[in-house]
Amino acid sequence: MSDRDNIIRLVDPATLEAQAAGWIARLDRDRVSEADLAGFAAWKALSPQHRLAADRLAGLWSELDSLAGRAPAIVNPRTAAVGTNRWIAGLAAAGVILTGLVAVSGLQLLPRTEVYDTAVGGQRTVNLDDGSSIQLNTNSKVEVRYSARARDLRLLRGEAFFEVAPNRKRPFSVYARQDVVRAVGTAFVVRLSGDRVEVTVTKGKVELASIEHPLASTSLDRVAALPRRTLTTVSAGQGATELAVLERATLIEHVDLAPPEVSRKLAWRQGMLVFNGENLPSVVADVSRYTDVRIEIADPALNSLKIGGYFKVGEVDPMLEALESGFGVHVERLDDKHVRLSGAL
Repeated sequence: MSDRDNIIRLVDPATLEAQAAGWIARLDRDRVSEADLAGFAAWKALSPQHRLAADRLAGLWSELDSLAGRAPAIVNPRTAAVGTNRWIAGLAAAGVILTGLVAVSGLQLLPRTEVYDTAVGGQRTVNLDDGSSIQLNTNSKVEVRYSARARDLRLLRGEAFFEVAPNRKRPFSVYARQDVVRAVGTAFVVRLSGDRVEVTVTKGKVELASIEHPLASTSLDRVAALPRRTLTTVSAGQGATELAVLERATLIEHVDLAPPEVSRKLAWRQGMLVFNGENLPSVVADVSRYTDVRIEIADPALNSLKIGGYFKVGEVDPMLEALESGFGVHVERLDDKHVRLSGAL
């Protein structure tokens, strides 16, 4: 046996307690996947300390191992009825601050607000404690606040794809400008564009509402209590995808999208930009979201030019080359951060 084999890795007890509680939060859903069960079992097997931390937390509940046979010593927090105060005391004694929030038979741990963002040209996927996920597009920012009774998020800028884990006891609401997108188990995109809020539903159904109250200065813990006015319901199913556009708390468009248009609007999730007959100003505006290069259209005659093609997000040069070779546009590179487009010379 080598000296390395004799080394015992010590893990901070507070960290283990937080991780164990995080697993409980993940398992506190309407549906628990086999992957989650296997993941919890693998986490317990990492070390004796991991197993002891899980068992110690489990010992503070009255009903344990309701999922026995699928993963050892898993707590079903939805059925726990006693031991709540001792469980809270145990966490407090360990000095644990949880990254998630567990709602169990009236138990409410202190909620915590997290902020996630991306830079220009960046993209990021955030996996939340409840099994939901957020995919942020370029130059986007979202605020997340989970509490015992609700999952509240606010899109502060940009665009995001939300995939929501079902949990009817804790509605999932996304606040954008003066509008609210409320879902239970679904998938949808929210995009901020000037004063407009675009909502594209790819799975399930969401409810859109407006709040007649300034939200910019209102914290997420207070937004949910504000009165709201239901605007419409947006859904997807059997190959249909709906888009709703709101502006200043008013519904201005609600349409079905054809499959090619859906693919085009969601291509950014695979790192691509797809254009199919959009005019040049629209193409330039979309491409500019992913780069700090300024693209100027100097010739008004180019505004009606229709563009089609596939480009990787953030790569400006291939698009400029396509404009020159395929569309007869003269490209003038004034410097590294400024490009001017005009008619062919």
